[in-house]
Amino acid sequence: MPRNSLVLAGIFLLSFLLPAKAQTETRAAFLVGNAAYEFTDALDTPTHDVELLAGVLEDLGFETHQYTNLTRKETASELTYFLDETKGADVLLFYFGGHGIQFEGRNYLVGIDAQLDTEFDIEAEALALDRVVERFERASRTALVFVDASRENSLADQFYEQTYPATRLDLARGLAAVDSIPAGTLLAFSASPGQVVSDDGQNALFAEALAQHLPTPDIDISSVLKRVVFEVQASTESRQVPIAQESLLQKVYLDLGSGDEGEAIDYDQQKAMFQAALQMDSLRALRLYTKRFPEGFFSDMAAKELDRLQSRALLEDIHLAIGDVDALDRPDVPNAIAQGVERSLGVSSDDVKEAQADLARLGYSVGPVDGVIGPRTRSAIAGFQSDTGLPPSGILTAATATALGVHLARSNIPAVPTYSSRIAQRYDADQVGLVESDARLLHALRALNGYDLTYGFFENHIYVAVNLWTQLDWDDAVEFAKRAGGHLVTLTSAAENSFVFDLIRHDENFWTFWEDPESGPGATGPTLGLVQEEGSREPGGGWTWVTSEELEFQNWRKGQPNNHNGMDFVATYMVMGEAGTDRELIGWEPSWADQPVLSKTLIIEIE
Repeated sequence: MPRNSLVLAGIFLLSFLLPAKAQTETRAAFLVGNAAYEFTDALDTPTHDVELLAGVLEDLGFETHQYTNLTRKETASELTYFLDETKGADVLLFYFGGHGIQFEGRNYLVGIDAQLDTEFDIEAEALALDRVVERFERASRTALVFVDASRENSLADQFYEQTYPATRLDLARGLAAVDSIPAGTLLAFSASPGQVVSDDGQNALFAEALAQHLPTPDIDISSVLKRVVFEVQASTESRQVPIAQESLLQKVYLDLGSGDEGEAIDYDQQKAMFQAALQMDSLRALRLYTKRFPEGFFSDMAAKELDRLQSRALLEDIHLAIGDVDALDRPDVPNAIAQGVERSLGVSSDDVKEAQADLARLGYSVGPVDGVIGPRTRSAIAGFQSDTGLPPSGILTAATATALGVHLARSNIPAVPTYSSRIAQRYDADQVGLVESDARLLHALRALNGYDLTYGFFENHIYVAVNLWTQLDWDDAVEFAKRAGGHLVTLTSAAENSFVFDLIRHDENFWTFWEDPESGPGATGPTLGLVQEEGSREPGGGWTWVTSEELEFQNWRKGQPNNHNGMDFVATYMVMGEAGTDRELIGWEPSWADQPVLSKTLIIEIE
């Protein structure tokens, strides 16, 4: 039975045990209440609404950022700071109370200083709601956006009268319907498209209903919004009907009760993410699980799987041919590599002393208990790992420490790897969506369904290396990349070039290997987004990136481009190695070469 099947079977058995409560999610909320408008109707409730909701959200574990009476510029500035500070949160929430306006099918949130004398003032004096939604989604696993901006608004009326013919005025009032929202997002409006509501009482009806129902225990957010909609609709006799759209990747609970039901929901959420991470067989996926649930119900299992994958990667990096990692005797892991792994785990001298003492009590020969991992301690660790079913790397990994009873600081959880996997595989977008949260990535995976691929992140760009198993012409390749939401990769720095090569160097299926009698072994890799314009002077004229970026950074192999085969017009990766080197390209240097046809593999960059 495959290892992942054994682990999944273990999860099934553990399902009969009482689950442990999960680590609290990281949650943050940005709340704006605009009331003191300078050039249109002042409002009574938004400042009170923000205060009411801030208290409720703080009780639900949100770090709240509360603002009143912001200009458009102030809103943008504070939002930028907030999103930078909370990037990677499990849940980000945005609430806006104030005036809104629609124009050309887009909704805008109006700053208190807006005058909107002409249609050209919209972007400068109001904030596009779709941009807010997009940024919140990109910065978090789950984005919850609430907009209470369908109020009587003389500024909007004046703007519409100047902009729209009389026959369309009624259609322009209120906010516009939204066709689609990014994956992992819920967007709720206080009223249906075209409806206008008025302020009565200290708080708006929508805010009151949110404050009442958000804390409901053991109810997912989609069900909470149904209760909010029903309450507001009933109390206004359908004059005001809130509307919610969602594309959440899994059920989101803001309040898990302390009873069995809350614990069971919590357990199910962890289980779904851990199972998805296991199926992906990815260090990155398991690190994302560990980061989200550092004290989670499956954290020990995750640590063991991380050990296995880390050991496999280590062995590959030191040129060991492996089959079953666990079947190996003590592998010869260079001490520098072992120390690097231990540093990344935050292993301290005191941790080593504790491990040495525990190993000695168990009968392993460690030498002096001095907090230094020398050859005898490494051998003892490897022996203990082998005896307990862990990969015998000799490294004091997290799973090894747990098995010995040594508690490494949870704050030292290693950084999440930037690559999904060393070997391309077929990913199910819905499964990946339980682990990853980037909407760009999930869109690309859906567009590339059925292809073997691997992906990685560099400077907020996503890179997807795809094995097509067939050749495309240039126009088809460009269109193929567009369907995935990106373009053929453009390499504009040495760092980016090195990152992309690292993404593909471990999988020989991305390369066509050959042997040159004079220069030795080599390989041709994926097609880049570098093309020679038709009619250009050969061999070096007219080369341009598909995005029209200037060709400032260049990494041509010596003697390239050379138009060797005639009509060479696209660039691919090329690597050269010394005789006897392996096919994983370890130690090989990446460069570019011109070719007459596209490779069967290509790299897509998503900005």
